[in-house]
Amino acid sequence: MNLQEFYDLLKRHDWSFEYSDDHRHWQRGRDQLNQIQDILKQNKDNPRYRSLFDQYRQWAFDTQGDITKPEKPE
Repeated sequence: MNLQEFYDLLKRHDWSFEYSDDHRHWQRGRDQLNQIQDILKQNKDNPRYRSLFDQYRQWAFDTQGDITKPEKPE
């Protein structure tokens, strides 16, 4: 998976799945997160994957609205 596809996966991921009361919804989110973590492990030699994940996660959980959404890599 290239970096652009990884960005799209992060964009589609439901970052709030852990708060769901619906187990199916929670499981889908957990499966997606496991997939993301697997991709990070596969690309551990490329720090751009970890950096993109960290930036996207920071933006997804930003409660103040002061973090800019990361741009899609080219």
